[in-house]
Amino acid sequence: MKPKWIRFRKKRKPTDPEGVLQAGLLVFSATCGATLLLAACNGG
Repeated sequence: MKPKWIRFRKKRKPTDPEGVLQAGLLVFSATCGATLLLAACNGG
């Protein structure tokens, strides 16, 4: 018997733009933050 959350996730499979946007923003901010941090460390 499969857990409930798998079925729940499959039901919500159609990609909701909001979720994708949030994920992209998260990745972008993480990458940007890491780059800035690296630059600050190297520059300092």
